[in-house]
Amino acid sequence: MKKFIFLLLIFCTFSAYSQIQIVKVTRGEDAIRSLPRISIDLGIPVNIMGPYSIIQNTAAYIESGLFMSNNGYIFEEDGLRYVHRTFGVNVPVRGGKIIKEKYYLGAGHNFNFPIHYKLRSYDAGTRKNKQVVHSEFLSKRVSKFYPSMELSAGVMLHGIGRFSGRFQMYYMSFLNPAYTDNGASPYADLLFERQLRFVISYNPGL
Repeated sequence: MKKFIFLLLIFCTFSAYSQIQIVKVTRGEDAIRSLPRISIDLGIPVNIMGPYSIIQNTAAYIESGLFMSNNGYIFEEDGLRYVHRTFGVNVPVRGGKIIKEKYYLGAGHNFNFPIHYKLRSYDAGTRKNKQVVHSEFLSKRVSKFYPSMELSAGVMLHGIGRFSGRFQMYYMSFLNPAYTDNGASPYADLLFERQLRFVISYNPGL
């Protein structure tokens, strides 16, 4: 019974991710100035296999979970700075090798589904004239599915949890290039390249 309660606490404890997200944006042949964006994700990890998981294993691990995703980018056009942000649901699937029962190397895939999209703008130089341009649930302006691949490495501290560093790459456009507004396609010539995310995370399990 005590073991069951211990495992339940591990499975139901929140995990936190802090990350920096960057992108290269071009409109046609013109590059658009972009800036890094910092955000935090929270969620519930599900440790399927590992030292403190349902399937105990000291050599390898498999994990998933349910997380609130906070994705977005910042870039500037015509003297205005635009902050694009989505809140959504992310389901990761990760696995990897445990080394010396302390360190690990892994890889995985994130299945991210945006739910709410917000676009804010303000003067790039003065940060004045702030306004919300769009705020929409299930917006057609962003891609309905925004997945990423990742590589990760970390260290496990017994009784404390796991601290990780992750490198993620998104391979679909953040904004929906097929979106139309009154016959116009504002994102058709907007190209998102090098959609990268650098993550530092804490997981109470593994």
